[in-house]
Amino acid sequence: MSPRHIAGAGVTLRFGRSGRADNVVWTTGVAFVGERPLRDNVIDPQILPSYTLFNTAVSFRLADAQLVLAATNLTDQYYIADDFSSQNAGNPGIPRRFTAQIRYSFGRR
Repeated sequence: MSPRHIAGAGVTLRFGRSGRADNVVWTTGVAFVGERPLRDNVIDPQILPSYTLFNTAVSFRLADAQLVLAATNLTDQYYIADDFSSQNAGNPGIPRRFTAQIRYSFGRR
């Protein structure tokens, strides 16, 4: 299932007051995977289409608390992630997903 072409890129921006930890951090990325065979069968392979995934996350820090909001596969692209299925059909990749995380630090840093 190795694609011939694969590429990725990302950007991280940080916002905050000088001399302090960053109050807001935003990151975004894109990943491209080119066409590839479903199996290693070279006689009559099933060719899977290429796909592109977009992901993003933003982090807010307030004193000892941090909130992280993230989104994976923003365009809800359907794709085959691996070929470990028993039906020779491949397993679909993760659909669009949103997550939230809150982290709190007790005590001094």
